[in-house]
Amino acid sequence: MAQFLNAEDFDFKKTALGYSTDEVDDFLYEFVDKYNALVKENQNLNDKNTLLKEKLSFQKEQETNIDDLVFNAKKQALEIEDSAENKAAKMLSDAEKKLEALKKECENEEKRLYFMKRDYEETKNKLKMILEDQLKKIDML
Repeated sequence: MAQFLNAEDFDFKKTALGYSTDEVDDFLYEFVDKYNALVKENQNLNDKNTLLKEKLSFQKEQETNIDDLVFNAKKQALEIEDSAENKAAKMLSDAEKKLEALKKECENEEKRLYFMKRDYEETKNKLKMILEDQLKKIDML
C-alpha cells in the first residue's frame, strides 16, 4: 500500500529498449490518483459504515427501551384493570350487604308497624267496649 502511495517518487532507469518514461509517469500519476481516490472512498465508506453501525446500535437500544416501556405499560394496565375489577367486586359485595341489611330493617319495621296497628285495634276495641258498657249503665240510671 505504501509503495503505491509513494509511486510518484520512484525513478525508473532509462534503457534504450524500455518504455517511454512520459507514458510510465502519466500512467503512474493516473494510477496513484485513482488509487488515492479509492483509498479515500474506502475510508469514507468505513467512516459511514461505522456511523451507520452506531446509529443502528442506538436504534436497537431505542427499540429495546420502547419494547420495555410497552411491556411495562401493558403490565401496569393489567394491574389497574385487576385493581378496578377487585374494587368493583368489593363495592358490589358491600352494596349487596347493605341491601340485605335494609331489607331486614324494612321487614322488622313492617312487623313493628303490624303489631302497633294490631295493638291499636285491640286497645280501640277494648275502649269501645268499655264506653259502650258505660253508656248502658248510664242508660239504666
